[in-house]
Amino acid sequence: MVPLTSNLKRVSMVLGEQIDTIDKHRLHTFLGRLSEKGMAHTAETVREHLGFYCIMSFSCIESLLYEMLRFLICKGMVQK
Repeated sequence: MVPLTSNLKRVSMVLGEQIDTIDKHRLHTFLGRLSEKGMAHTAETVREHLGFYCIMSFSCIESLLYEMLRFLICKGMVQK
């Protein structure tokens, strides 16, 4: 497992950046990286719901992104 201080901090920074700007292109790039790491189902599910969450509010997309981060922790991609 990758240490929390490096990987989780980097992932959190990327997610935080997306929440602040709702930059769809960069978020899709991040989801593409998830797909490359064998998490295509998760990335595709997020893509399907991304438009809805962006329309709703910052808090909705924030919740979705933090769920993704929690998933990464549970799968051992980052250390808790």
